[in-house]
Amino acid sequence: MLMNKRYLKKLSLKNSEAKEIAITSLVILICLALFFLFPVKGFAQTATVIFVFFLLIPVLYIKFNLRRDFQDYGWQMGNWKKGVLWGILSLIATLAAVYLLIFYTNFSKAYTVPFSANFFYFALYEILLVGIYIFLYEMFFRGFIMFSFRKYLGILAPLLQFTVFALFLWATGNFNWINALYLITAFTSGWITYQSRSLLYAPIAAWLSIIIADAVIIHMYR
Repeated sequence: MLMNKRYLKKLSLKNSEAKEIAITSLVILICLALFFLFPVKGFAQTATVIFVFFLLIPVLYIKFNLRRDFQDYGWQMGNWKKGVLWGILSLIATLAAVYLLIFYTNFSKAYTVPFSANFFYFALYEILLVGIYIFLYEMFFRGFIMFSFRKYLGILAPLLQFTVFALFLWATGNFNWINALYLITAFTSGWITYQSRSLLYAPIAAWLSIIIADAVIIHMYR
């Protein structure tokens, strides 16, 4: 009798987890589909749509449907030693990847840095536009997707979020050299976040990587 109760409890838990995975997957697909279908023009509209579908809806889903603690989704300091260590290593790896792209691919012919002739507007672009995109991508792909499946996929969870991000770029017609740095940092950010269990360190590393890479590219081709 006791064995039956334990078996039923385990079965109930598995069914509950399966239901949660299915609903969470559906929410992720809906957010991505709505972003893809929603007509936007310009940075302000794009940022607003990304905010709604990549941050607001996941936050509401976690709070009111799952009723989970946001710490479970990386909203915490986490392991700062691992965050700093992997952040530095990822910064180095990203810049090394950019070096290879510049000298061994057609990257330099297709990639352009906006406002490269004006330092003020360039700084504004890097701080606001790049910073906002990195933050919102981090919240959705690492914070929502990766942490939702970390328990079930373990070390494969960072690869899942990277794959979804790559498919997202492809589906929206943005899988190109212009977004190569976002793609690279999506990969490194997944590993930083996985190791540190925090959303704090990866966006800082990604942001610095893109700023430094853009500055170097401007200097090289000035």
